[in-house]
Amino acid sequence: LRTDIGDLRADRQGLRAGTGDVQAGRRDVRADIADIQTDRRDVRTDIADLRADRHDIRGGMGDLRADVQADRRDVRADSADLRADRHDIRGGMGDLRADVPADGRSAQTIVADLRTDPRATEPGVAGPRSAPRAARIEVSDLPPPRDAIQAEAAGLRDDLAALQAARADLHAEIAALRTARDGLRADLAAVQAARADLRAEPVSLTPVPADLQPTPISTTPATGTKAVSRAGHSGATSHRPHPGMVERMLNRVIYAVRG
Repeated sequence: LRTDIGDLRADRQGLRAGTGDVQAGRRDVRADIADIQTDRRDVRTDIADLRADRHDIRGGMGDLRADVQADRRDVRADSADLRADRHDIRGGMGDLRADVPADGRSAQTIVADLRTDPRATEPGVAGPRSAPRAARIEVSDLPPPRDAIQAEAAGLRDDLAALQAARADLHAEIAALRTARDGLRADLAAVQAARADLRAEPVSLTPVPADLQPTPISTTPATGTKAVSRAGHSGATSHRPHPGMVERMLNRVIYAVRG
């Protein structure tokens, strides 16, 4: 028995040692599970960061595309402006090139006219520098174009004054037409009010008063004179119109005249 008891005690110690190992293993497993959960959280955080970065990258690409398109539009607009400026410059150069020969021909014509002017032989007259002093023509002898320009300006001023007067007359006529339109609108409002009053007026169906009853006229066969019978008989009768009926008829006539 003592031997068995010793064996049982040894087994119990072994079981206790095994229980400690199992508990240590459980603690290790729990620590591993905690590490795995921490790793999962880290992975989820990394995934969220990657999604945010991807969203930012896409937004940045969209902004870059918008900026590129805006820059392209600006470049196209600038190119169009430059082309228009170049076209204007070419047109101006063409005009200048066309004006230079014309001005040259005009100068040559003026010089030829001055040289062939019969007044060039008069003494004391200013002319071209290449001609002798006696053959020069003074500028004051030529007809200045200032008078013609002033006359044309005066005519334009007169036309402008006439146009301004005509515009003032048109404004006055427009004001008169507006005043007439306002009067017509007032008349229309009065007619509409009268029409509403006529439609709102109740129809009177009261009986005829006794003092306004028609009186029959009777003729006596014997004498031929007319006698009035208040009691009435079967002779011819004449009726008086009702006062309300007369008023309604007058209102209708007035409404018809206004309308």
